[in-house]
Amino acid sequence: MRRNKIHRIFVNTDINVGETFIADKNLTTRIHKVLRIKSNEKIILFNGNGKDYICAIDDRESKRIQVEKSIKGLENDAVNTLGLSISSGKIMDYAIQKSVELGIKKIVPIITERSHPTDINKRYLHWKKIILSACEQCGSSTIPEIEKAATLSEIAKYTESSSEIKICFDPRGEKLNMNEVNIKQYIFLIGPEGGFSDNDITMLKKYNWRIISLGDRILRTETACVVAQTLMRKW
Repeated sequence: MRRNKIHRIFVNTDINVGETFIADKNLTTRIHKVLRIKSNEKIILFNGNGKDYICAIDDRESKRIQVEKSIKGLENDAVNTLGLSISSGKIMDYAIQKSVELGIKKIVPIITERSHPTDINKRYLHWKKIILSACEQCGSSTIPEIEKAATLSEIAKYTESSSEIKICFDPRGEKLNMNEVNIKQYIFLIGPEGGFSDNDITMLKKYNWRIISLGDRILRTETACVVAQTLMRKW
């Protein structure tokens, strides 16, 4: 749910209080033709530096936006990483979008035995657009990272000596203990359609990953993604 009615827009450029921001053609089109924002209305611009900038539309014709003041933006309160097994288009898109809304810090697309085949390089740019759109909607003033895709074994080996709590959510795992100490830094894995294979789970256990169940129901990938992060925020 939007916290206020002022549109938030990401711009990939420096923003300075007291200066006039000149909108390019794409931004002008979006402001006036897509969002239907009128002259003298307020908007919020952000560029991922942790601040929101309150601005006013000065003149439709000259594309001038006056930067009035900056305010501290909404930041993530946990250094958390999601390893998301690559799934089919809409499912992957939804999982990324909701992860950003829930405050994820970093996303790593993971290639597992049951990952959905796709053109990863092409999809990578698409995923970045989803992240920016989700940040605009949810109020985040920092942009979550999305790393290049990695295999499950690469992630397991890379995080072997990491101080992060490593959790794989899978129906075969143990019950989540909500009485454990609050975790502020963790990496967790969500499987693809069809779930993690036996080989995936065996390999993760070899590298001391905790296998945790989300309950007695078999959840879809996108559902598991939302449920897991909701629980982790309270854990």
